[in-house]
Amino acid sequence: MVAMTDPTPTTERPDVDTGDTPDMAHYARNDELAAARREGRAVKALCGTFFHPHADPSHLAVCVVCADLAAGWGR
Repeated sequence: MVAMTDPTPTTERPDVDTGDTPDMAHYARNDELAAARREGRAVKALCGTFFHPHADPSHLAVCVVCADLAAGWGR
């Protein structure tokens, strides 16, 4: 008897915050955020998470990793 396998190749996709469970506000570069909002695409946060930017993230908790990385930058 021959075992059947799924011939469909699998590809790794980055985790993307789809906005269904908006539990964190992430930091990203301003130019990338603006482009992502215009184009309706995800942007990569400082912590490495891909997310869709919200119009008003002020009600969300800030990602600790993003906050720590941003704090290390000189303003």
